[in-house]
Amino acid sequence: MTLKQLTLGKMRKLVFACKKSNKQYLPNINELNLVITDNPKDKKTYENITFLYSGTTHIYRRKNLKKYTHTMKDYKNVEIVTNWLENRKNQPQKGDIVYIQGLIKGNGIYNKEWQSSFLQVCNNKQIAWKCISGLMVYEK
Repeated sequence: MTLKQLTLGKMRKLVFACKKSNKQYLPNINELNLVITDNPKDKKTYENITFLYSGTTHIYRRKNLKKYTHTMKDYKNVEIVTNWLENRKNQPQKGDIVYIQGLIKGNGIYNKEWQSSFLQVCNNKQIAWKCISGLMVYEK
């Protein structure tokens, strides 16, 4: 099985790839079968998860400061945005910390029950479990 790095654009396509909903306010969304790993060549490190987008995104925007401490003090309070993923014009700005909220179930990090969690959008628009730790998200 070859893994492909999941990007923001690809995630948008996969989440909304199903047929249009008959309901006016509730779009159909797909469950994504993904893999989390820091080493895509080592199958022993694979964590298989299923992700279901919830419709909200949490964005931390960087403050304009002369000197940064590289802590959360450098950021404004969280901005919770609905339908951010749906609009392709929405892109993370330089310095933003962006978390896409959803439900996740898996076989290691999470039990087989749905739990609320986030996937992070890194600076290069790749999707990660946590950008700083190198746990990246791949599509199967």
